[in-house]
Amino acid sequence: MICVEQNRSPEEEKQPRQDAPAEEDRAASPNPEPAQEPAVPSQPEGKETQPAQEPVAVSPPEEPQKEKPPAFQVNFQEDAFEEFGELLPTQPVEPQSAEAVKPKRKWGWLKVTITLVLLAVVGFVCTVLILFLGDMMGVNGNSDPITVTVEPNTGLNEVSETLHEAGVIDYPDLFKFYVRFMADDNVTIQFGEFDLSSDMGYDEIIQVLSTYNRSDQVVRVTIPEGSTVVEIARILEDNRVCTVQDFYDAVNRTDYQYSFLTEEVLSNTSRYFLLEGYLFPDTYDFYVNEHASDVVETMLDNFADHYTSEVRQAVESSGMSLDQIVVLASVVEAEASGNTEQMANVSSVYHNRLSDSGSYPNLQSDPTILYAENVIKPFLQEDGAIDETEQALLDSYNTYAGSGLPAGAINNPGIAAILAAAQPADTDYTYFVTSSDGATFLYASDYRTHLANCEQVGITTG
Repeated sequence: MICVEQNRSPEEEKQPRQDAPAEEDRAASPNPEPAQEPAVPSQPEGKETQPAQEPVAVSPPEEPQKEKPPAFQVNFQEDAFEEFGELLPTQPVEPQSAEAVKPKRKWGWLKVTITLVLLAVVGFVCTVLILFLGDMMGVNGNSDPITVTVEPNTGLNEVSETLHEAGVIDYPDLFKFYVRFMADDNVTIQFGEFDLSSDMGYDEIIQVLSTYNRSDQVVRVTIPEGSTVVEIARILEDNRVCTVQDFYDAVNRTDYQYSFLTEEVLSNTSRYFLLEGYLFPDTYDFYVNEHASDVVETMLDNFADHYTSEVRQAVESSGMSLDQIVVLASVVEAEASGNTEQMANVSSVYHNRLSDSGSYPNLQSDPTILYAENVIKPFLQEDGAIDETEQALLDSYNTYAGSGLPAGAINNPGIAAILAAAQPADTDYTYFVTSSDGATFLYASDYRTHLANCEQVGITTG
């Protein structure tokens, strides 16, 4: 507790202070000595006594000037000594001069300024967070329906801007950050028309955009005989049926339940596209934004419909498995270029080579090289240079590098090519060559005749 002793009045100043040191000393002495009277000198005898002289006035001794008490005095409790060090309880505290106070006033304003700046920053950050959280949770929007169209192959940047322009979200950059770093890793934004609203949170928007929204619009697409998976995927995406990547993923699934999809097909690790060869070429009616696996199942159903008892009997009579026939049929389809009249003869060339692998260790089909280089290799190069394993995969399709049939089909053949592969013409041909326009087919049973045929159609051999 701090006590402040106030100034005394002039009347009080005239009176001795009760706590003066002299009085305290006298009060403290147990046996005070009596005051001695001044000694009177004795007169010598025989002399007259002279009249006493008047005493000289002696001024009383000046009292020592008392020290002027301080303007105010501060008393501290005993427990305050530890905090204030040597400061005594009755030690006077002199008021500081203006010069001493001035620097403290300066630092005080600096502290106030820093505090205000920090409060402003905190307020700004809190405001931004509130706005961001409001947009993420959709609390600032309303339930009015907003139709948003996402085109095929639209990236996240474009989707975010589309949502912002439509009024679904306020902060497209925040939405992109949320999708990339806070949403599930397997999120894939689909294309099509989606019904959204501004009161939807980001999670709800992502869920809607990543769900197939098949429309009632139907499109008719035609898949030509001999089309590859890559070509089919492009046709489907161009017609807004499904995306290219979704189709690739669906083609490599192994959970389709069909009797002709045996372990020979689904367990072949050298096969780049597992279902290449079984996506039956035909004209189809698909919904816009249909699920890719439904598209694949439709094509597999069509293959099953065309795999009649007649075709099954022809395959069984060939001595080859259905998958071997499909792979060979894809080669025949590519070599014959759709010329069904020549398919049986082309098939006979490869059957004869397969039957005499000692003399003809390689089928030497040019389309197999093109499939490896133009279809498979670009996918392998996306991750950099081709390694030994990937080169072995390419070689397994190259019938100039490997023996026997390629590792998998190189396209999706029609029923005519499948029947030709199962029922080749009865010939002894082991070579053939076609003109550049595909109109002329020349066959040979020996290499010399083959060279002459090549010269006839204008092809120079090495």
